[in-house]
Amino acid sequence: MNSKQIRGLSVINIADGTQVGTVDQVFLDLAAKQVVGFSITNGVSPFGGARDNAPTVAASGVHSLGPDALTLDDVTAAHAAWVDGAYGALAPLDDVVGRRVVTEGGINLGQVVSLGFDEHTFAVTEVEVSPGFLKTNTHVPLDHLVRIGQDVLVVADLAVATGEPTAVVS
Repeated sequence: MNSKQIRGLSVINIADGTQVGTVDQVFLDLAAKQVVGFSITNGVSPFGGARDNAPTVAASGVHSLGPDALTLDDVTAAHAAWVDGAYGALAPLDDVVGRRVVTEGGINLGQVVSLGFDEHTFAVTEVEVSPGFLKTNTHVPLDHLVRIGQDVLVVADLAVATGEPTAVVS
């Protein structure tokens, strides 16, 4: 699944058959390169801010992630799993999108547009990179992703050598 598809998905609590809200934010464990949680909102206030925020839930508490909804066996248990979880350095997906992508050799490839992740394991599978305006986005597979850092994503030099992304001169 591509991270562009997740925001706004309905969140369904299977335990009582209710719609808890919609996915508002995705949280990543940067070291594990994995989605670990989702914040949920019940809507938007008339002034544009979030309204009635429901709890953040752990990815481990997700029953299924489909094209139309994220389902939870029990929202209370999924929230408890988030609270009790042990994670590395966390970052909201919105903070990762827009970061520069640089090779180990120092070539700037562009900026993160989105992340692909497995809807069963929630592991990051690829990074979509935009080399600039009116240029074709490229996809860097997980095995070329060295680190998701606090400021930049570092990819192997092989990402350029195999012709996947095109280098951008800045």
